Amino acid sequence: MDVTREITLPLDPDAAWEVVTDLERWLTDDGSLELEPGCESELTLRDGETRWATVAEVRRGEHLSFWWHAYDALATLVEVSLVEVPAGTRVVVVESGYAGTPICGSPWAGGAGSGPRAASAAAATASPSFAIGRAHVLTTLDWEPALERLRSALELVEA
Repeated sequence: MDVTREITLPLDPDAAWEVVTDLERWLTDDGSLELEPGCESELTLRDGETRWATVAEVRRGEHLSFWWHAYDALATLVEVSLVEVPAGTRVVVVESGYAGTPICGSPWAGGAGSGPRAASAAAATASPSFAIGRAHVLTTLDWEPALERLRSALELVEA
């Protein structure tokens, strides 16, 4: 299952990148990502939900992807791509699938080598409480409000 949403910002890709990668402006209430593959973070969303994230790929001004998961849920991949268009920069957000194998050795991503999170990695890259053999329905973020906040954040930048 993929969820794709997009918005066009009247900015060049470099300026759009600065707005998009400042997650507290539009996506989180607390927490940010260090933009290096393998870096991990705890993110608090606007509704108070906590997600644990591991950065997968960064191409400055073009693409950011990270795996994240909520408590008791499988990890999903979030890809944020920036494409230059005549009106500015199109920001495309795709949240997809779930990790069927550990993404890394990170306890944030369920891939710990020992302790309670190691068992979750055996089932899939999930939260620490994922029980082996238990089925989960993929849940994704409602991206519409987040992208509207991105538009609002942009208006503050332009002012």
